[in-house]
Amino acid sequence: MANLNIQSGQGPLPLARPLQGIPSAPAKVQASPLKPAADKLSLNLPPAQGPQKMLSLAASLPTQVAASQARFQGSKEAYFAHLDKDPAFRAKAQSDAVGAMLDFLSRSDVPLAVEKAYTKEAGSPGGGRLLLLLDYTRGVPSNESKWQALKQGPMHYLSSKVLTPRLTHFREVEGGSLFPGDVTMTQAFQDSPLWGPKTNQVGHMLCALETGVRMGKLAQSDLQRKAFDLGIKAANQLAGFEHIQDNAMDFSRAGIIGHEMLGDGGFLGQMKAYDQLVANGDPDQIRSHWDQAVHAAQAGQHDKAFEHIVAISQAIEAPSSPAEVAQNLAKDKPRFASPHQPRDGNSHQDIALSVYGFALGYQAMTQGLPSPQAAKTAFESLFSEKGAQAAAINEASQKHPSVLKP
Repeated sequence: MANLNIQSGQGPLPLARPLQGIPSAPAKVQASPLKPAADKLSLNLPPAQGPQKMLSLAASLPTQVAASQARFQGSKEAYFAHLDKDPAFRAKAQSDAVGAMLDFLSRSDVPLAVEKAYTKEAGSPGGGRLLLLLDYTRGVPSNESKWQALKQGPMHYLSSKVLTPRLTHFREVEGGSLFPGDVTMTQAFQDSPLWGPKTNQVGHMLCALETGVRMGKLAQSDLQRKAFDLGIKAANQLAGFEHIQDNAMDFSRAGIIGHEMLGDGGFLGQMKAYDQLVANGDPDQIRSHWDQAVHAAQAGQHDKAFEHIVAISQAIEAPSSPAEVAQNLAKDKPRFASPHQPRDGNSHQDIALSVYGFALGYQAMTQGLPSPQAAKTAFESLFSEKGAQAAAINEASQKHPSVLKP
């Protein structure tokens, strides 16, 4: 998984329904007085079939309460620096990235003032812990100076030095990833068989989670969403994107899906690839497939989710096996990428991971999570190899494998 750079085009996603495996807060997130009804946030998704379980299932699962830890005394920045040098935490992160992330979500030593501030921002204690995790992991390795970036033009500078560091979650500690590898992740989301141990699936999932979090926050306020969409419209015009819709949801799809279309090209190249993908009326129905995949994931309908995930992967030629990596590399005329480029980090597994990460982030902001332990249970259910939904997710991915055309 390489670095991720970040409407069916009718508006933000109406995902205020339980995500299977995610425990819900006893009360809804504090809503803005401008919060529109859910049906006004529609993306033309079909009504979900079957029970909506994702927020309720994990509430009944047995959970382990983290060992009591004394509250850290200091600022958020000091706490992050403390974690960076915590030998037990760093050792676990190196061997069990998912497990270390889960430990972070349920730690009891977060400074009280920090805990309160994030809870207020998110509207729930567990949602606040997600925001804290996003801030802790935010960033991307770069050897390019600000001056070097400026010499390549204002759009490159905006992309590489402003947007990418704020929207990505690949911060390094002492030259290495915070949460490297994918050995204990749900198998359907592992792409180390394609790209080796350098993969960074926790970071990738958090990029999609942040996008879902952003859309969930915008769903709380019609005024904020409209203002954000005006900003997206200006950005599209400045960058010359002709087919990305002027709203936050399609811009989000572009960032997530565009990243899996190119192994290089940076933020702008990835967005341009998506712009090309949806040209001429979105002939591959990418927007619809994305929206329906997220909707199905929320309903716990993993088979249906992977039907749509496969459709996206096939359209963008995202490989699912080492053989398909080699197949893409040998192509003289790939659909979007440069010929004979390895597309390092692109994978069908990343598309699946992004769908589930986005869905969880959105739901956490619109439904709330009652505690840090509930946040841990939610993540564990979906993304841990021992999670409550891992077997069903793996079965769905095997039932609907992505096979690229020669």
